[in-house]
Amino acid sequence: MSNLTQRILVAVVGIPVVVYIILSRPYGFLGLGIIFALLAVYEFYNLAKAKGFVPQIGVGMALTALIVLSFARLRLPIHLETTDVLPLILIAGTIACLTAELFKGFPNPIAQVSVTLAGALYVGRGLGGLYGVHECFYTH
Repeated sequence: MSNLTQRILVAVVGIPVVVYIILSRPYGFLGLGIIFALLAVYEFYNLAKAKGFVPQIGVGMALTALIVLSFARLRLPIHLETTDVLPLILIAGTIACLTAELFKGFPNPIAQVSVTLAGALYVGRGLGGLYGVHECFYTH
């Protein structure tokens, strides 16, 4: 089977499943968004590694998932006193990155932390915002 045939078969099966999830399953769409965000941030970190950086992949992926989840705080059964948890997530993520960087010992730790946080924020805000737009259109 050729590469093009495989891609067409995956698209024929995958596109209807994704459309079904988007239109009818809000938690499924959130899960799909988290999966796509984790794949995207992993690719971002691989690109950073190719340029010579050493991002903290585990911390960055966890931070990305939390950022996407912060956009679903109104739907999830967790009621927090603050209306915006994103600054708290970013502060905790920064502290986790800096703490982990203490034990790694690679040169230029600020650049490594910056790449980790930039990837998580860039991908997490984008796909989290997509979930926020989805919620605006499909819950009201």
